[in-house]
Amino acid sequence: GAIPSDSPCRSKAMSSMVGEGESVELKKILEKLQEGASDEVKRLIKAYDPEATHEKNLRSLSRCSTPTLLAAVVFLGGNPLDTSNCKPKYKSRDTLIDWLVVAIEGFFPQYCVACDSSYTLERESTPRFRCFSC
Repeated sequence: GAIPSDSPCRSKAMSSMVGEGESVELKKILEKLQEGASDEVKRLIKAYDPEATHEKNLRSLSRCSTPTLLAAVVFLGGNPLDTSNCKPKYKSRDTLIDWLVVAIEGFFPQYCVACDSSYTLERESTPRFRCFSC
C-alpha cells in the first residue's frame, strides 16, 4: 500500500523539490533497488527520475509493457491479483502505474513527524511503509 495522505511519514520524493545531494542519494537507492530484478524490471526502475514530477514519472513508466508493470509490482512486494477472487486488483494500467511510482517512492528516505526521526526501507523490510520507531 501507499503512504496515506494523513500519515505522519513523508518521503523526500513527495516534497516539492529534491536538492542535488538528495538526488544523488535517491539515485543510489534506485540502483540498490534494482538488485535481483529482471532486466525488464531494472529498465522500469531506471525510467523513474527522482528529479521529475509525479506526472512525468507516470508518463515514463507508461512506456513499459503490461507484463513488465506486473512483474515490477511483484518484485516491489505488491500483489497484482485480488486474493479474494484472483482477478486483477488494478482496474486500469494508469492505476497500476500510479501504484508503481508511489511504491518506488516508498523506498526513499522517510521522515516520521510522530517520532521525529528518518528511516529508509529496504525491499525486504517488513512491515512495509511503516516507521520502525513508532
